[in-house]
Amino acid sequence: MTEFVQKQSKLRTTQLTSNDNKSFSIGTTLMVDDWYERLRLNDIIGRHKSKGIALDALVRGMLVDQLGDNFSVLQASEWMNRKEILEHYGIRAFNSKTLYRAVETLGRNRERIIRELQDNVLELLGRPKTDVLLDWTSIVYYGDMAKLAKYGYSRDHHPGERQLTLGAAELHRPTTFPSVSRSRQGTSTTRLT
Repeated sequence: MTEFVQKQSKLRTTQLTSNDNKSFSIGTTLMVDDWYERLRLNDIIGRHKSKGIALDALVRGMLVDQLGDNFSVLQASEWMNRKEILEHYGIRAFNSKTLYRAVETLGRNRERIIRELQDNVLELLGRPKTDVLLDWTSIVYYGDMAKLAKYGYSRDHHPGERQLTLGAAELHRPTTFPSVSRSRQGTSTTRLT
């Protein structure tokens, strides 16, 4: 039986050669497109921008990028400006500022977007609609042991302190989903929740 088992005797990674191939997260892209449609996010998000590149396409692309790599908005913009991605979403090349403005638009309309998304999720799950309470706060952290504490944005224009961001969510009756709490790194700007 052991005569058929062969052990790897050397690494073969030295045989790899660099090329210009680009990756395209087609599985993640199709999953985002599917859930975007199921949750009717085009109705929720699309109405918040009427000129230029459709907000829906920008948000779909950002979701795919963030689920795959979770880097910065700038890097998401660079990824989305590749020919294959632009073709998939039917949009033209754009400046990274366009994506930053899209994030700002989502942030300005977050309460309505979250409420409508929640209603669609509960409807999809066959659950009655209910209220949700969301609360995020940043606190100053003076120690040096908390890994999440980072120097961050200060609304009082005193950025010299380390911060922690804490959040909690609660769904009210008749839904019986548990409450959620979360800690994040200190804020660098106002966060979209």
